[in-house]
Amino acid sequence: MQLSLGNRLFFFVGKILFWLFPGFVKSILNRKYFSKIQIKVDDLSIHGPVYVKEPKRLFLNNNIVLKGNNVIDCDGGIILGSNVEMESNVDLFTKTSDSFGPIIIAPNNKIDKNTSIEPNSFIGQDFNKSNLYTQKASMVFILGTGRSGTNAVSSVLNAQSDVMCLHDPFPHVSFWTSDFLYGEYGEEELINKLRFLYQSIDSQPYRLIGQSDQKFGAIIPQLHTLFPNAKFLWVLRDGRDFVNSAYPRGWFRNSEYGYKPNRNEFIDSKAVPSQMHAFNRLNGFKLGLFTEDKWKNMSAFERCCWYWNYWNIKIENDLKNVPDNQKLTMKLEDISSQKSKLSEFLEIESDFNFEVTNKASYTRLETSDWTSEMQGLFRAHCNESMNKWYPSR
Repeated sequence: MQLSLGNRLFFFVGKILFWLFPGFVKSILNRKYFSKIQIKVDDLSIHGPVYVKEPKRLFLNNNIVLKGNNVIDCDGGIILGSNVEMESNVDLFTKTSDSFGPIIIAPNNKIDKNTSIEPNSFIGQDFNKSNLYTQKASMVFILGTGRSGTNAVSSVLNAQSDVMCLHDPFPHVSFWTSDFLYGEYGEEELINKLRFLYQSIDSQPYRLIGQSDQKFGAIIPQLHTLFPNAKFLWVLRDGRDFVNSAYPRGWFRNSEYGYKPNRNEFIDSKAVPSQMHAFNRLNGFKLGLFTEDKWKNMSAFERCCWYWNYWNIKIENDLKNVPDNQKLTMKLEDISSQKSKLSEFLEIESDFNFEVTNKASYTRLETSDWTSEMQGLFRAHCNESMNKWYPSR
């Protein structure tokens, strides 16, 4: 892939500065890029200028060597296994003009200079014997719709001394889950992809390892196959509160599907979801649940209502095949008053403070602002489930 003029200039100047002030440039690169990844990395060795796009979607293991002049485009998610060495002028791209594709480079691989790694690349098979797939630590997968408090629960767990819990650590899961739901490939291929991911990550020195990702809600049977002893925590939020958070955030807008703007939206959203999240937004037409005309003509508000109901029912149904002692449902509204229930299920300390960490930076909608049409749409999609899960609200 052709580098932009800006990137070429960046590397030209970067090489000069790196030669003159190597320690200073390394500290800038660490602060600008590598301090933003979710897990602390040991022995990251940088020998030249590096450009990283979307560093929060980069997962590094230990003893990584970057020789310099490396472009690491993490739009679609990148995992570098331990002992990976990238020679100079190695570029990793996870995005094309109209699509995304994550990359995984398994441990103990050397990428030769002047190599361009394209989207949807899986490199190597030399996994370390001790990895996240084989280690004996307890696992918990946190399920929800998004905008449901899973980030806050992850933060609470991650604050425990013997627990590591990450929120949305692997963008790979979003792409694979979407493709799986739309019938792009079958269950066996999905399980193989997930196994490759977890085998590429070093084992971690924690008693409990947790991950939260809204897309886990669609692959519970596959996760249970890979990790038969894992626990599943379903965080359920009142549908009205979910819609009031997701709709102003720009979820399910026509722009996410390449449609013309819907002039019948109830509010104008100032928030713009990332391209990656928009690309993986659930599509009721692709699921075969709506005609394309019906889906295209729905407002984003109605799609949010439909999604809350569809996703939570899917989670509820798929959890039926998980043993009772390995699953727990908690309403977001009850977690603060039922901390002992959560701590007993996960065997963690119960003296934690629970507060929402991913607070909306935009103006949320209030249910009192809903028009009669909005109320009717919500009832049409969510009334039965609301009566079941929130009968008194």
